Amino acid sequence: MRKVFRISYEKAYQVREGLYYPVPHDTYGLREKTYMECGHHDIVVDKGGKVWLYDLVEVPKFPEDDWVVFRESYEKRERRKALDLPRVADIPMRGVVLLEGCVSGKRILAVLKEVWEDPDQFKEGGLLRELLLKEGFASLKPPSFKDATVLLGGDPEFEVVHLEFRDIFPAKWVWYFNKGSTDPHAKVGTDGETAIAELRPGPCETPEEYVQEVIAILRDIQEKVPKVELSVEGDTYPLGGHIHVGARDALVRKALKENAGTFIKVLADFVGRPLLPTSGNARGFHAALYSWEYQPHGWEYRSPASAFYADLEMVRIVFKLVKNLVETLLREGEISYEVLEDERVREEEYLRFLSKEEAEYFLSFPQRWTRGEIIPFVIDKTRPVVLIKFAGAWYVEKKTPFLKGLENLPVKRPVRLVLYGDKEGNFVFPSAPEWGPIPEIRIGVPHRYLLEEKIPQDLLREFVGWVEEYLTQLDLLADAVPAAAAK
Repeated sequence: MRKVFRISYEKAYQVREGLYYPVPHDTYGLREKTYMECGHHDIVVDKGGKVWLYDLVEVPKFPEDDWVVFRESYEKRERRKALDLPRVADIPMRGVVLLEGCVSGKRILAVLKEVWEDPDQFKEGGLLRELLLKEGFASLKPPSFKDATVLLGGDPEFEVVHLEFRDIFPAKWVWYFNKGSTDPHAKVGTDGETAIAELRPGPCETPEEYVQEVIAILRDIQEKVPKVELSVEGDTYPLGGHIHVGARDALVRKALKENAGTFIKVLADFVGRPLLPTSGNARGFHAALYSWEYQPHGWEYRSPASAFYADLEMVRIVFKLVKNLVETLLREGEISYEVLEDERVREEEYLRFLSKEEAEYFLSFPQRWTRGEIIPFVIDKTRPVVLIKFAGAWYVEKKTPFLKGLENLPVKRPVRLVLYGDKEGNFVFPSAPEWGPIPEIRIGVPHRYLLEEKIPQDLLREFVGWVEEYLTQLDLLADAVPAAAAK
């Protein structure tokens, strides 16, 4: 079966007296939200009695919701170049202000409504018409998207593994993530002040640049909070590998938004279907094929799980595939491809957007993930960590002997031991572990050692020996380092 998708450019621009220009933003005062939504060479029509830019144009300041408040609340971010705060580039005519971003250099034309609606301004010789043409905000020909490019970004989510406590730890309890919280300009934070950590790389021109940003953020985490590891397993918290697509150019940004549903359908076929099976057990309803949201810069595709961040080569390939798919549809106006009966895209279709090696690597990832061949840690995969989860009700002091006895087991790869109380008073080992990105082994412990008695040291050593023997049978235990060699 062949699928065909087409997009329309007509809603991205307007035509008036032979002038083609981006659809303007209508607003009462140019505030933060509207400014952040503007692309390069965008137009804002102010419906108020004057262009609300008070302190920038030295007119009386308004007490609420003006640029003074905007400037004061973002002073620190401006110093970090995290916010593209605008400055007045020119006041070319009455009721018109030309703004320029202090970081990106993006240019915005703010026009008073009465000036914009004056029909004489758009006729030959009209001051506004000449200004729009001179400054590049309008043209005499329909805009071309043949060279359209997009920007890539993301806010992938992670579980925080605390290496001292040997378990998943709420991200908001770690100062490094909590300080960013929900600040969209911070490179790290939490997803809505929750237990989930979030990285925010981008916007980037290329997949390679995006990966380098991810690496830089991970190195900073490793330096600032060395006792923390990030995991994309997703069995404790729902983790999404959200992909952001936007554009600097105002027309391209508007075309992305007006046709968002079409772009999402294409990404769902090529990216979502293959990667959804890598969702962790906690993802639930979040693992939806057509999950997406509008963003000021464009939109984000939310369906893929974060699992592919366990392999930075996969991150590069995923973002290359997304960029090539979106730009192909933008530039050509349509895209078509063959799908199988179950709606999976035929493998040969990927070769239009990826090399053969990249396509094979991408399509094999879900199987490698399911077989447990990919370690879900993203900072340091060389750390063979034993994670220990205490299921049920335990007194804190009763956990400590087990934690100390098991934490230094020489495992080959991350392993999770889940200790629960056996009401019949036995040590119980499963016939087989639950295999996955982190093999999970549920071990029964006599219930009296959870709340009542402290396990005797001799019995604890014997128990640790049983665990070592069990791990050896599963080929999960590394060879112990001889004492002489350790010295």
